[in-house]
Formats: sequence, structure tokens, C-alpha cells
Amino acid sequence: MDHLFTKLKTIEPAREFQARSKMLILSEAQQPRRFAVPQFFSSMLRSSVTFALSAAMLFLLVSGLSLLNKQVISPAVASALDAQSLTREMSSFNIQIQIAKVKYYDASAQQLQVALGETSQTIHTNALDETQLHTSSYDPSL
Repeated sequence: MDHLFTKLKTIEPAREFQARSKMLILSEAQQPRRFAVPQFFSSMLRSSVTFALSAAMLFLLVSGLSLLNKQVISPAVASALDAQSLTREMSSFNIQIQIAKVKYYDASAQQLQVALGETSQTIHTNALDETQLHTSSYDPSL
């Protein structure tokens, strides 16, 4: 990077350009700058007017957005953010979750009971079949 800067420092304008630019600058009439009260006040007035207009526009923009928020957005948001309605909604939501869990557990318990009943019936039937095989006489002619 330093190498690039040293190269850029060595760049110089053409001699003709330097001479012409110097001649143009020096040929302009040099007038001493005097402090003029009317110019000072006119520039100050322009600055003040610009600032005042900017402040007025900003105020109108903010108040317009505030009014829009108050009349259009706030009623919907305020009703949604009302503490009492939120509390009621959350308490009913919690109950609904608990009811859903109870229904799920009840259904699971019933399914488990049916499955256990079928399994015990199958085990009991298999045990009866084995006892009948051992107690019955074996007839090789069949």
C-alpha cells in the first residue's frame, strides 16, 4: 500500500496546465472581503428559515404519524394488549392445553388397556392350548 502511495505522490500535472492554471488564478481581480451586515443577516435569515421549515415539516410528520397511530392502529392494538383480556385469553388457553393433554392421556390409557387385554387373552389362550396338548393322549394313527 505504501508503494502505491509513493507512486501517486510522484504524479505531477503537465507544465502547460500548471502555467495556464496559475495565470487564470492570478488574473482574477482580487477584492478584499469586507464584512457586510446586510449579507450577514441575509445568510443568517436563510439559515433560520431553512431550519424553521425543517422543524415544521418534522413536527407535522411526527404529529401526523401520531394521529394515524391514535385513530387507526391504536384501537386494534390496544384491544389486543389489554391486560385483562390477555389474562382471560391465557388462562383459557392453559385450560385448553390441559384438557387436550387429559384427552390424550385418556385415549392412551384406553388403547393401552385394550392392548393389555388382547395380550393377556392371547397368553391365556396359548397357555390353555399347551395344557390341552400335554393332557390329551397322542394318537399316532391320525
